[in-house]
Amino acid sequence: MRTRTHNICTAVARAVGDVADDAEPLEDGTSKTGRVVQCLANLFFCLASIFPPIFDFEYSRYCSSVFLTMRHEVWMIEERDYLASFCQAISDASWSRHRRNWEAELIPVGDLGYSGSTFLMTSNGKYIVKSLDRRFEYRFFMHEIFRPYVNHMTTHPGSLLVRITDMLYVPGINVSRLLGLSATRLVVMENLLHGKENEKNENARLQWSTYDLKPDNYFFPERDIAGGSLTSKNVKNKLVDEMPSRLRVSAQMADQIFDILNADTEFLANSNVVDYSLFLVKFPGPGQHIKSQSTTEFAASDDTLPAARRYDKETWRNGVTSIDGKWTYRIIIIDFFWARHKLQPKILSGLVKTFNVYAKKGPMSITTDPIEYRRRFMNMAHKLISGINN
Repeated sequence: MRTRTHNICTAVARAVGDVADDAEPLEDGTSKTGRVVQCLANLFFCLASIFPPIFDFEYSRYCSSVFLTMRHEVWMIEERDYLASFCQAISDASWSRHRRNWEAELIPVGDLGYSGSTFLMTSNGKYIVKSLDRRFEYRFFMHEIFRPYVNHMTTHPGSLLVRITDMLYVPGINVSRLLGLSATRLVVMENLLHGKENEKNENARLQWSTYDLKPDNYFFPERDIAGGSLTSKNVKNKLVDEMPSRLRVSAQMADQIFDILNADTEFLANSNVVDYSLFLVKFPGPGQHIKSQSTTEFAASDDTLPAARRYDKETWRNGVTSIDGKWTYRIIIIDFFWARHKLQPKILSGLVKTFNVYAKKGPMSITTDPIEYRRRFMNMAHKLISGINN
C-alpha cells in the first residue's frame, strides 16, 4: 500500500507539475548485484517501449485546456503557484539520492469518507487529490456533467460547488491498473482546511472541525436494519455527520448562501444528481484570536480563494464570521458524482423499492428523486444557518 501511494504521488506530481524524470547513471564502481538489477530494469523498460499502453503508469490531464481556462479566467489561480503545489525542485546535492531533480509535494491523508477513495493533499495544504474508483461516477463526470459544470461555474462565479482544478486519468490498459497499483481516475480540488497549518496557537488549531452533512431522514441500511447491529460503529459514523449547533451569521450572509445553494442545487437536480454533501469547516474567529493573542496567518497568495482575497470581503468559500465573532465558517458542496440514471444506481434503486414493499423504510439518499433530495437538502441548510439582523 505504501508503494502504491508513493507511485501515485509521483505520477500526479509528474502530470500536474509537467516535469520528467532525469535518471542518474550508475557509477563505475557499481556492484555485480547492481549490474544485474540494472539489466533487469533495462529489460523492463525495453518491453515498456514496445508495449507502452500495457506497462506505462503515467497520468494524462483530461481536457487540460478547459481546466487551464477555468483556473486562469474564472478562479484567477496563479499557474506557477499551482504547479509548485505539486512538486518542487531539489538541490544538486540531494539529486543523487532521489535520481531526479524534483520531488512530489503530496502526502497521503488516509480515509476521509465512506467511498474508500484514495486521498492525497499537497504539502502546502491548498489542494486535495481524490480518486474516483467507481466507473459510473467518473464516466458521468467526464462525459455528461463536465461541460455543464464548466458552464455553471463560469456563469455563477460565486457558486459553492467544489472547484475541481484538474482531472487525471491513466490512458489505455496497463499492468499497474490490473494489479491495483494505480488509481486510474483522480480529481484535484480546493482544500477548505487550508490555513489550519498556519495557526500559531495549538489550542486554536485543535478547534478546527469539519462536517460532511446530508439530510439524515433517509433510509440507511447500515443504520436502520436490525438497529444498526449488523455493521460496526466506525461504518455508521461515516454515513452522516451530526449537525453542529446553528450557525448564527448576519442576515445578509444567510440570504447570500441560500441564494447560492438554491442555484447550485437546481443545477444538480437538473443533472439528475443526488447524495451530494454540504461540507462545513468551522474554526476560531477573530473574537477568539484577540482573546488568545493569536492570529491565523494565511498565505499572502491564497490561490484557492482568489476572489475573496482580491476584493477583501466575506464569502462562504473564504470564511464568514459568526455574529459574536467567536467562529468562522466555510461551506462548499462536494461529492456530486452519483447520477440516478446510471446503471448501478438504477439497479440499487430497484432493489430498495423491492425491499420497501415489506420493510416500508423509504428511499435511500442514493435512490431518491433528485428534486426530492434537493428539497430536503435545502431544508437542512435552513435548519443549519440562522440569519440575524444587526
